[in-house]
Amino acid sequence: MIQFDAAGEMANGYFAMPPLGVGPFVLLLQEWWVLTGHITSVADRLAAVG
Repeated sequence: MIQFDAAGEMANGYFAMPPLGVGPFVLLLQEWWVLTGHITSVADRLAAVG
């Protein structure tokens, strides 16, 4: 999970990197509902395959 400034307010997201730490990554921005474990696991799988 990451936090970042968005128009003066803190917003949440999820950052998934490939296992080696290099290559394409996935960044999910949280909408008004929370990021679920299922959604973050899909992001992890996408990042893992590049």
